[in-house]
Amino acid sequence: MSEPLVLMVAPNGARRTKADHPAIPVTPEETAEVALQCLKTGANAIHFHVRDGEQKHSLDTGLYREALSVLSERVGDQLVVQVTTEAIGIYTPAEQRALVRELKPSSISMAVKEFFPNQEESKASSELVYEYLEANCAPQFIVYSPEEVTTFNGLCDQGLIPKGKHNVLFVLGRYTDNQQSDPKDLVSFVEANEQDHRWSICAFGSQERACAALAMSLGGHVRLGFENSLWRADGTVARDNAQVIEEGVALAELLGRKIATVEEAGQLLKSSK
Repeated sequence: MSEPLVLMVAPNGARRTKADHPAIPVTPEETAEVALQCLKTGANAIHFHVRDGEQKHSLDTGLYREALSVLSERVGDQLVVQVTTEAIGIYTPAEQRALVRELKPSSISMAVKEFFPNQEESKASSELVYEYLEANCAPQFIVYSPEEVTTFNGLCDQGLIPKGKHNVLFVLGRYTDNQQSDPKDLVSFVEANEQDHRWSICAFGSQERACAALAMSLGGHVRLGFENSLWRADGTVARDNAQVIEEGVALAELLGRKIATVEEAGQLLKSSK
């Protein structure tokens, strides 16, 4: 029987602004309100980004603390909060690691290609991962291709990432204009997952829900929302993030996947030996 489903909302990401959709949250108050709406609709986790005063992506610790405080006021502990460390080409691995050490979030996402680009950075990032896991926190490792799944397996084999079952996010596509993911792209990711890590997916374009449906049916978990796609399955633009989560809940019910409680989601996002 499949595990209870982690249904994570990614409401804004690092790139889109209100010019792309007026319902994209860019302030702490807006993000907290969207989180509350998605919680009520059925989400059990949020992939959390902050923006600066110009709506630009930021890894500023102070901005994070402010935004997380506002979020806590609105949703309390009813959502797992996963903090992004995304670089988008402007932050170095050292700056990404510094965010984690200064903020000490209980859950983060970290791209394998950003944290482990070469031998020197890999050693420093490995130390961070060991520290983070020792603190009983929950990293999710992001991979953008089946080849990166193999790279991740190699990092585990080398001991740069501790042996065990980790959480991996399969990104089905790229952050490019008019990117359209295809459900069949998932197959090669799953085949490359030889170490049987727990996995989730995110996808782009109008087939986001189709990709999510396949992932759910194969026992995976899903991340949905305006970070990756503004569109519904029929090609129309979604009203807001809550509508996206509502459709994700309907898919889960159709496929017989129970939505995890926040406690279950928190455990499912943790690594295990």
